[in-house]
Amino acid sequence: MVGGAEGTARRVRGAVDLLLKTEEGLVIVDHKIFVGSETAVWAKAAEYGGQVGAYGEALRLATGRRVVEGWVHFVGEGAVARVEPSRRGEGRAH
Repeated sequence: MVGGAEGTARRVRGAVDLLLKTEEGLVIVDHKIFVGSETAVWAKAAEYGGQVGAYGEALRLATGRRVVEGWVHFVGEGAVARVEPSRRGEGRAH
């Protein structure tokens, strides 16, 4: 269970594809299969901010360590995008 809006809790089910432990904190890498233009890839990456945020919150509660970065790796496109975790189901890609 991870925290939701205004003190509510929600159940999260999923698996982190790759978790890196650094001196600064944890880094999540999520592998996805998506085919599209470069613009579409960036837009799609931002959609995963909520997922990365939920993973980050669950990891923080389980380990006491915070997630400092989240990345989405589009396997078919050979692209990676840094995403800002969000609790509202959307994020920003860089």
